[in-house]
Amino acid sequence: MTKSTQSQHDWTIFKQRLLARQAELQQEVDSAEDELEASSRDGAQEPEDTAQLAEAKEVRQAEVARDRQELDSIGRALDRLARGVYGLCVRCGNPIDLERLKARPESTHCLQCKEELEAAAAR
Repeated sequence: MTKSTQSQHDWTIFKQRLLARQAELQQEVDSAEDELEASSRDGAQEPEDTAQLAEAKEVRQAEVARDRQELDSIGRALDRLARGVYGLCVRCGNPIDLERLKARPESTHCLQCKEELEAAAAR
């Protein structure tokens, strides 16, 4: 298998993984939103119940927000695949290591740029 054929094969696998994760997350978000909507209609009688329900709702809303962020990242990765720039660092343009992409297929930065960005953010 030539290098370009190997890359094309890898990208197909990454696309399948991204699409599968996207479908899984979308199902989770839809289910959580239905659950949140149902809990809004069901009123608790006791103040303790109301506080517990409010806390559980906040946690669930945070989970949905996190899942939506991941869905956005996956959408951007799929867009990069469609444009033929998947696997290239958006900061420096160098290839992103395949092991990094295997761990996080939606990665947008090579390891060096990611570390530099995290170091800058920590300052």
